[in-house]
Amino acid sequence: MSLSLRKLGEMIGLAARGFLMGIAEVLPGISGGTVALLTGVYDRLIGSLADLAVWLKNVAAKQRIDLASFIQPWKVLLPLAIGMVVGFGVAVVAVVHLLDTQPLLVWSAIFGIVIGAVLYAAMSSTVRNLIIFAPIGLAFALALSFVPGTELEARNGVVFVGAILAYGAWILPGISGSFVLLILGVWTTMVKAFASFQMITILVFLTGLLVGWLVFSHPVRLVLQKYRPMLMGVFCGLLAGSLWELWPWNHADGQSSSLPAALTAILLGFSVVSVLTYAKVRKDS
Repeated sequence: MSLSLRKLGEMIGLAARGFLMGIAEVLPGISGGTVALLTGVYDRLIGSLADLAVWLKNVAAKQRIDLASFIQPWKVLLPLAIGMVVGFGVAVVAVVHLLDTQPLLVWSAIFGIVIGAVLYAAMSSTVRNLIIFAPIGLAFALALSFVPGTELEARNGVVFVGAILAYGAWILPGISGSFVLLILGVWTTMVKAFASFQMITILVFLTGLLVGWLVFSHPVRLVLQKYRPMLMGVFCGLLAGSLWELWPWNHADGQSSSLPAALTAILLGFSVVSVLTYAKVRKDS
């Protein structure tokens, strides 16, 4: 295979991962960071975002500007971003509709995906770290689950703060950015805003994401480099704790008669993550 074809294949692979991450970010249950982790692109994503944030801070501080250090992160971020935009658009149009018409099946699939992600996070940590750190993540996720949300239209200030926190959640496997938005009462507002192109609300949200990127990207990379097994233990607890909120019949609206279909959807979601996990483990070995 020629070098150009190899690069093209890598870009298509990154775009495909971004597509799945974009879909995940619409759903208040699974994090785009979790999808990035499962598809083997998480470390490259975090590194690229951190490198770009450091470059921008150097520019702001009027330090030496290295053009190559600006271009390099975009080799990962650009195809990921393109895939995420497409996936996000598809999810807003299709998945949101399915949440209204077939909520049991959608939430069942998400439930199965998160179960698989719990096992993956556990495999990426150690028994000692799971015993010590998983309960921390579990307690935090359960606490979030019991925080009452609201379906009122969010003001721009809440949208801005919600976007900052959502970015922090997005970049960490185990916490869904959309779940944070749901708790803050911003999720419904943003789904409607993106679906109907409410540009002021969208711009406020994107500005909050930009601030979140500048705040969280570099510290997260440093923590991952030094404390990865411990952090994976926390992620495992976070994912496990989110299962309480993601229980499909919490969102089923009386569709209890569809038990076989729901179980099939759970198994399908779990199988998808199992395949991704197997592919990543095989690639790393």
